[in-house]
Amino acid sequence: MAAAAASTKRKIWFARLADELAAREGVTAAVRDDGRTAFEIVPPQAGTGGTAEFALAPPDGEFAALKDDCARLRDVLTRLGIAEGATYVPEPPPAARPGGRSMTPQMREARAARKREFDAWQKLWRTLRKAEEALDVEYEIAQMKDYY
Repeated sequence: MAAAAASTKRKIWFARLADELAAREGVTAAVRDDGRTAFEIVPPQAGTGGTAEFALAPPDGEFAALKDDCARLRDVLTRLGIAEGATYVPEPPPAARPGGRSMTPQMREARAARKREFDAWQKLWRTLRKAEEALDVEYEIAQMKDYY
């Protein structure tokens, strides 16, 4: 199927996906000459190894190319150690210090910031899955229109 005009739903989901990805800590985004949005992703967890580059096509491309982009993004996130559906497990609190204070307000805020970032990456996973689902539904509808 030739590059069909993108539906409003497809544009919305892919815009959400690009926005959520660009908003993550350690992610830089730039629009390339070919219209694709390029992302450089530095994993949020230290020690997971390396960075990754990923380019997201505009939503008016072919279905197969968009599905490939989604699959590549899933692979990149998994390779970087950002697991889908993971449960946040904070590091154990420091041993209690003399005087009964185990955590300072700055430590609590740092922990809360790590949890918010973890939750944001999980939201990105959910958005990716919803974008793929919307793309699948639109493809099936296009196939039915062609058939009937």
